[in-house]
Amino acid sequence: MPIKRIFILIILVIGLTSCFCEKCPGRKNLQPCGELIDSLQTQDVQIIQLGDTLRLILPVDKFFEPASVQVKRCKAKTLREIAELTICHCYALSNIRVSGYSDTVGTISDQKWRSLHQAQNIAAYLWGYGIPLNRMIVRGFGARGTIAGNATPSGEAANRRVEITLP
Repeated sequence: MPIKRIFILIILVIGLTSCFCEKCPGRKNLQPCGELIDSLQTQDVQIIQLGDTLRLILPVDKFFEPASVQVKRCKAKTLREIAELTICHCYALSNIRVSGYSDTVGTISDQKWRSLHQAQNIAAYLWGYGIPLNRMIVRGFGARGTIAGNATPSGEAANRRVEITLP
């Protein structure tokens, strides 16, 4: 292999392992994109990190207009930061799962429809900020995957969410 090709290959490998978001401290303290994660936690996003998997939980009541699948305009900055996080070198080559969940209000088909359209609207925002559609897997699960009981208003609210999972 000519030296020029080896040099180009080395440059490509370094480029793929560098951060694209300029805010990422790399793998320091095993906390990828620490500034973005800290910022998101102050903006109604619950973050759960298990190994290399990062789950961002967006409560529907905070991110969507009441009784709607439309994202609140005031959440555009938060969604832009989520898009920056998915471009970060730690997650730049992985697929993104955008999953919608609902409470048990309405019929099963209504629950699935609502959760799917909320997930699709979050994915549309991410796409608008430069995340390719072929990197996103978008699903609506309705009331499947509950994380709290639906017997109380707080339990129902916890179940109404959109989760973004990296990788």
